[in-house]
Parts: sequence; C-alpha cells; structure tokens
Amino acid sequence: MRRLLLALPLLAFALRACADREPPAKPGPAAPTTAAATPVTTDMKTLADFSAVPFKASEPKSLAGYKGDVVLVVNIAANCGYTPQMGPLAELDQKYSAKHFRVVGFLSDDFGHQGGTTDEVTSCSLKYKAAFDEYAIIHVKKGPEQHPLFAWLTSQPGMTADVSWNFNKWLLGRDGHLVARWSSDVEPGSAEIAKAVEAALAK
Repeated sequence: MRRLLLALPLLAFALRACADREPPAKPGPAAPTTAAATPVTTDMKTLADFSAVPFKASEPKSLAGYKGDVVLVVNIAANCGYTPQMGPLAELDQKYSAKHFRVVGFLSDDFGHQGGTTDEVTSCSLKYKAAFDEYAIIHVKKGPEQHPLFAWLTSQPGMTADVSWNFNKWLLGRDGHLVARWSSDVEPGSAEIAKAVEAALAK
C-alpha cells in the first residue's frame, strides 16, 4: 500500500507532462513553408561609377563625365562584319548631340580578334567619320577578365545575356541606369533605336 501511495504522485506528474505536449501531426499534405524575409539589395550603380582607359591613353578616366547624358554604349571593333555600323553610330551621335546624347564605344578583341591595332582603329574612325568617344580594348564577355562596366551591364534584370558579338548596344538614361539593349544585328539607324533614344531624351 505504501508503494502505491508513493507511485500516485509520480503518475499524476507524468500525466500532466504528457498533456503539455503538442499532439502528433495528422497525416496529410504538408503546410507550405514561408522563408524568412530577406532584405532586398538593389544594385544602385550607374555609368558614373565606372572608369575606362580612353583610346590612345594609358590612364583610366572616370565615366562620371556622362552624368546627365543619354548614352548608347557599344562594344566596337575595327575588323568586324558589323564595323560599317560605325558610320550610322557617328550620325546618331551627331543627330542628338545638342540634346546631350552620346555614343560611347568600347573596343574589344573578344570576338575573332577583330578589335584592331591602333592604326586600324584610327583609320576605321576616319573612314566612317566617327568622332564619338572611344575607349581602349577591354574584355566584354562574361568571365574573370570581364570589365566591371560590362559585368554590370550584363547583370541588369531582364538583360543578363552575355555579350553575343561585336556591336551589341546598351542605352542608358540621364540617370545612368540601363533602359534598353540590342544585339549586333539591330542597326544604329533603326526606328527602334531612334524611338528609344528620343523617349530617354524626353525624360
């Protein structure tokens, strides 16, 4: 009897402890889980945050000088099948220059080694009357050697594809942010590009 009396409090304690536990989940479809909210980080860089070495120069130059301009960035080459686009690019640069529009060319040798020597690039610019700003040869394709500007251009939402060939084109608004992108086969003098440039200039 004494053992029974001692066991009763222990049994009551055990029953209370079990009652405090959650009942086992019933079989059925698992409830959807919600990930913890993660702060969204936005890449706030603009064209002005980068620098490049001008053609025939040796020291990098900040691209902050294009602040407030609408800019068409193009990866150019002197010996490419698309090189004749230098002429229409020059015309586009001249057509809208009074409205603070600039064509800016970045030489690259990534595709078929078509970038060209200093003499070839100079002759090419003279041939097509291309007086827009040109920068020395850089790597534009994705990879460890890709220039930071092009790493940024090819990482913007909706426009992350790698540079496909020479004369890809990127349009940046007056605030330095990317607004449009075109492949090599879209002519600089196309209605599509003109419309986008005029819309960016109107802002």
